[in-house]
Amino acid sequence: MSEHPIKDTETVEATPETPYVLGDVSEERSLQVYRDGVLSLPDNTGVAWLAAAGEAFRITTEREREGLLCWPDLVLKDVFATLAQDDPGALRSMLIQLAATATAWAEDLDRRTAHRG
Repeated sequence: MSEHPIKDTETVEATPETPYVLGDVSEERSLQVYRDGVLSLPDNTGVAWLAAAGEAFRITTEREREGLLCWPDLVLKDVFATLAQDDPGALRSMLIQLAATATAWAEDLDRRTAHRG
């Protein structure tokens, strides 16, 4: 795992919504395993995705500069950055980052809609 700026993540809670969202993620993951079993598929990631990753980064940067940044921009930027990884360690780190971005979006949605699971 890469060096993280927060040394003791056991004592840090991102937002009050985090436990609810991660609980929902855990429940969904359990349902996936029940429905599909434990999957083992090829990654098919790497250099073929570099151009798409660069374009997603460019669009996200432009939209942020214009004050138009939205959740789909961040998620798609992370998706394409993840797909561009060919090193298993870097790929795993990016998958975790992507999951964290999706979690942040769900948390924001919960705050805006007063949804709790």
